[in-house]
Formats: sequence, C-alpha cells, structure tokens
Amino acid sequence: MGLQQTLLKVLRGATYSWKGKSPYTSPGGNSTLATSLAFVLVFLVSMWLFTSPSKSPASGLRIADDAVYTAVVVEERREVAAENARERQAAQYEGEKAEEAREQAKVAAELQQVEERIKELGGTSAADGDADVERKASRKEGPADDSKAESLLPSQAAESKVEQAHTETETEESSSADDSDVKGETPEAGAGSKVEKEEARESDKDEKDEKEEKEEEAPASRPTSVAPYPLCVEQSDDHIPCLDNEKALRQLKSTNHYEHRERHCPAVAEVPRCVLPLPDGYKPHITWPESRDQIWYSNVPKPSLANYKADQNWVKADGDKFLFPGGGTQFKYGATRYIEWVHDVCPELAWGKHVRVVLDMGCGVASFGAYLDAFDVRVMSVAPKDEHDAQIQFALERGVSALVGVMGTQRQPYPANSFDAVHCARCRVPWHIEGGKLLLELNRLIRPGGYFIWSATPLCLHCSAKEPDDKEIWSAMRKLTKNMCWKRLAKKVHREFGIGVAVWQKPTDNACYEARPRKTIPPMCPEDNQADAAWYEPMEACLHRVPAIPGAVAWPAEGRNRLVTAPARMAGVVRGLFGKAGPADFDADTEFWDREAKRYSRHLNMDWTTVRNVMDMDAHYGGFGAGISDKPLWSMNVVPARNTSEADAAMDTLPIVFERGLLGAYHDWCEAFNTYPRTYDLLHSDRLLGKIMDGNRCDVELVMLEMDRIVRPMGYLIIRDTAPHLPRIEAIAKQLHWEVKKVFRRPSSSVISFQKTMWRPAAA
Repeated sequence: MGLQQTLLKVLRGATYSWKGKSPYTSPGGNSTLATSLAFVLVFLVSMWLFTSPSKSPASGLRIADDAVYTAVVVEERREVAAENARERQAAQYEGEKAEEAREQAKVAAELQQVEERIKELGGTSAADGDADVERKASRKEGPADDSKAESLLPSQAAESKVEQAHTETETEESSSADDSDVKGETPEAGAGSKVEKEEARESDKDEKDEKEEKEEEAPASRPTSVAPYPLCVEQSDDHIPCLDNEKALRQLKSTNHYEHRERHCPAVAEVPRCVLPLPDGYKPHITWPESRDQIWYSNVPKPSLANYKADQNWVKADGDKFLFPGGGTQFKYGATRYIEWVHDVCPELAWGKHVRVVLDMGCGVASFGAYLDAFDVRVMSVAPKDEHDAQIQFALERGVSALVGVMGTQRQPYPANSFDAVHCARCRVPWHIEGGKLLLELNRLIRPGGYFIWSATPLCLHCSAKEPDDKEIWSAMRKLTKNMCWKRLAKKVHREFGIGVAVWQKPTDNACYEARPRKTIPPMCPEDNQADAAWYEPMEACLHRVPAIPGAVAWPAEGRNRLVTAPARMAGVVRGLFGKAGPADFDADTEFWDREAKRYSRHLNMDWTTVRNVMDMDAHYGGFGAGISDKPLWSMNVVPARNTSEADAAMDTLPIVFERGLLGAYHDWCEAFNTYPRTYDLLHSDRLLGKIMDGNRCDVELVMLEMDRIVRPMGYLIIRDTAPHLPRIEAIAKQLHWEVKKVFRRPSSSVISFQKTMWRPAAA
C-alpha cells in the first residue's frame, strides 16, 4: 500500500508537468525535462498496474486512468479554492480599510464638534486643557442618562450595568446562546465542539469590539497650558492624610486604646491641593520576585527599624539597598521553616489548598505574607504607623500585600466571616482584656470553620523570651476561647526555635452558643448588631452568631478553583448587581473581566513585568482581580464602605471577593486610603470617578490627587468612564503630568490608560 501511495504522488506531480506548472522548476522556467520524466513515470506505473498479479490488465489500466484523472481534478479544485480565498481576503481587506477610513472621519468630526462646543462655552480649546472651562462644560451639560444608574442598588444598577458593563464588548446572542454562556454546553456536545464554539464566540466578540472602538494616538507630546499642581510644603514624602492629622490628634481625649493610630481625616477645606515630594534619589522600584528580598534604600530611607530589629533578621541596610533575610520576632531562623512547622503542627490548614486568605495582625515587615505567597496564599498584612517606622511601607515596596491598621477601638475594614485564618506572631495585642473585645473582633472576621494561629511567649513558659505575666495570659486565653466555643486543634513548642504555637477553630454552627449558660462572658450580640458593618464602627465585646444566609457556612472551592466558582451564598440571590440571578450574575461578570483583562494586556501599552501591587478602586465581585490573577501580582479589591444605617441599602459584594480567594477592604473615596505614598503599580477605576462627579458628595479633583499620592512613579492608571466625565478627568490628569498611553473610545464608555511620570514641581 505504501508503494502505491508513493506512485500516486508521482502521478500527481506528473499532472503539474502536463499543465506547465512543474514543482521542480521555477515560475516561468523550462519544464521540458520535468515533463519527459513525468510521462516516463506514468508509463512505468501503468505497466506495473497492468502486470500486477492481483488485478487484470483492463482493471489495471482503469485504475491508472482514474488515479491520473482524480489527481488532476483534486489539484484544480484546490487551485480554485485558493484563488477564491485570496479574492475574499482582498475584498475583506479593502472593506476594512474603507470602514477604518469612515471611522476616522467620524471621530475627527466628533472631535471638531467638541472643540467648537468648548470654545463656545469658555473661549479655550480642549487641546489647551483648561480645567475651569471643562468644569463649566461638565456642570452645564450634566451627566448622561446612562451614567445616572451607577448606584450599587440592585433595583437601579441592574439594567444599566448589563447594558454598560457587559454589552459593550459582547455580541448580540440568542437566549439559548446566553444560557450556554452560563451553564456550559449540553452533555451531548463533544469537548472539541465546545472549544471550537467558545473560540468562535470569542473571536466574534473581539472583532465587534475592535469595530466599535475608536483608537486614538496617545497625545504624549501635545503642549499643555494648564497650571500644574504645586509641591506640598507642609507634608512629608510619607504623608498619610487620615493618620497624620496633627490637628485631630491633639484633640483626642485618650490614647489608651491606640486612638491616635486610628483614622482621623481632615475636613475637605483643610486638604491641600498639591502633590507630595519624592524622597531624594528615588528610582523605579525593583520588580518581583527580586523585590521580596531587596529594595532601594533611597525609596524608603528609614534605617531606624533595621537598627532596632538587627538581631531578629527583619531588615538589614546594605549599601544602596535594604535586604530582607525573611526573619521575624518569632521566626528569626526564616519564615519558610516557620510556615512549614505551623503546617506540621496543624495539617488541617493545608496552605494554598484549604486556607487561601489570611489576615496577619502585627505583621512587621510582612515576611510571613511574603513567603506564604510561594504557597499560593493571599495574606492581608496589617500593622500600625507607629514607632516601628515604615513597616507597611517596607512591605508594599517589597511587593507584599499590606494595609496600615491597628487593633484599637474600631472594627477592621473587612466584612464578617471573610478570612480563612488569622495569624498573630508575637504581635503584642492583649487579646484577653476588656471582656476579650479584640479577640471577639477576630471572631467576627474569621469564617465559620476558620482558624486562629497564635504564636506568642505565653505558649512557651520555659522559653528564654517569656514575659512575667505569661502564665496569667495563657490561663485567661484558655478560658476566653472556651467560652467563645473555639476548638483548640493543636498546641506545640519548638525547642530549637524557642517558640510555641496554638491553633483554634471557630464553630460552623450555633449549637455551642445556644448550649452556653445565660450569663456566660462574652455575651451574644443583639440581633440588630450588623456583623458586616465595618466603617467607623466601634468594637463591641459580644459574639456574633454564625450567619443563617444560605451557603454562608460552606467552605469555598479548594485551590484556585475559588477564583471562578460562584460562591454558595450567591445561590439565594434572586437579582445580582448586573440584573441576573446570583450564580449567573457572577459567571457573566467573571467572563466579561477575563476577556477585558486579556484586552488590557494586549492593547494598553503597559509593561506588565513592573506591575505587582494592583488596586481595583470599585471592585464589585472582584472580576478584574480574578482576570489578572494569572500574572505574578496581587490585587486590593476596594468596595464602597457601609455603616450600620446603610447595611441593607445596597448589595455588599466584598464577602464575594473574599469567597473567591482575593483580598479587599471597605473604603470611602471621599477620604484618603490607609496606605503610604507610592505603594501601588496599577490603579483601576471602572466608572468610579463618574459616579463621584454625579453624586456631588465629594470633589473628584481630591480623589485624583489621592490616586497620584498612592501610585508609584512610572506606575499605571486605567480609567473607564462615560463620555460626559472624560473632559474633567483628562484635564486633571494633564495637571498631574500623567502621560496618556492609550485611548479607546466606545459608545457606552471609554478606556484611557495613563502612566504617572517622575515629574514633581519645583519647590517654591
């Protein structure tokens, strides 16, 4: 059979020769020799077929004729198909060029209309970037109707979000196709068919997106006549507005509970409209993973901590760098050995598989979180801005997820039942005092079935680092945790390290609470005490019951499946933020942001190798953070803050963020964020600035100045918003000397990517 196939190939070559298209000659060359060889080969094949013992002479000749005829017909059909394909491709190319020319003409006409309109309003063109004129234009014209429905109220946001967030890049699909997006293909469909349909649908969506988008060249060299913001003269280069408010701190009646380490934001009239200076010698940060172990000294010139903790391997000054050996007060021999030992003590933790979201209280320079990253665990590292200067600033400069915070009088800015585990290694928090108020705040934060990992001197009474009252503290902790219905899973001492550790588990139901004697301390919280309210809410010494929300107790999917699996608690959501039933709403949002994240990576002219610390300023379900999670970075997913009076006013999505294994926090963008300057590589804003402008509750200019404060020089800002809001946004960006990297105009919204430059104004 192999020989016959070979000979048929020769016959096929012969047909080329008969048509003057020998593959053995160049185009237009002499094919006489090839033609002669072809006839000889045809003759030999015919004789072989004629004399074949398995076939008669007549059948042999018929087979030879059929083979030659078939080869000729097949080849002719291939040529016709190829020619047709070339013609279609040429026609398509010409059509695309014509469409592109029409789009460019349309964009030019629209821009001309905008220029003329702005001139009519204030006598200055948009190219001049006059912020005052654009502010007047924005106020006079008012927001478009489609931007008024940006509230997080499900009744208001459902349809507008479906139209604005999801349909802007999705193709029009039938209801059956929409169902297949959420539920997947039918069981009868093969895996190959499913993949092909997904690829085809993705290709169609990308083609529609590219036709709708109007890409503009980045006007990086456009001259600007706007006055830049001045340099702040009264604020230091590490200024945090709500933590360094000296006026408010002087008015405090007490500091016994660390009130002076909590948030005290200045009045709007007292917020300076200026940009912070850079430290002398500041340079672009070292990228991850090298930054885990070293940073530039000049970027955080704070040597006091290196001197104070020299014997504990926290941080060491070495020439023009700070080095981080990976040590800590409780793990001076290295964080990795400590992490593995804790897992050996309590295998139920199953780092990265079962436990994926951890709160590390009193984190120091966050080496525990830095090294847990290798175990695929996300850690919110928390420490105050105190005498241990720049702990969190060091952490964020390293590229470790962290937030400035303190266990004082107010709840932490996270929802109830959110963390898989809370860790405290020699954090010196008096968990047992005042009815256990501080430990009860951790109980609020730990999810049902979650863990508290405590590594402290009271657990190792014979160790050299013990404190005088360790015995009393351990006795009080044993009693308190028993009354809180926590189950102690492990307690062990490591004699070589000279430390001890204990692990407790929070109950998964209310049976133990209901069986307690009536006057047990701590008491149960009253029913009107909202566990999720966490913005300027005072701590209370009471126990919150395990929630009765369907699915709230179920542990999320294990490993990275958490990112794309709709949390069980969403099963009871009738109508989500985007107008669909809970799980379908989650899946649609996940698919949308997965696609958008890929488009960001391809088109926004960003160097993603420099991006480690990311903040989504209005994260909803955390879809954007999930969409970029395949990169070596972490995301802080911010959700609008709520207090008790607002607890039922809107759907709270931050619990969903934690359910899918991401980090986040509540925040009100009318105030400054609890982080040091120059700590994020990328800020993402999805219509947030437009909502702020429409709400008139705070000044978008101050919000963008705050964005400039926290993004690193040479870091990026991706802003998605609607057309009426863009002139104001772009005008402020020019005053901040942000460089436009890419602009995409869309019917429902536009995407602009900026890069913060190294520019700072000269000191007055």
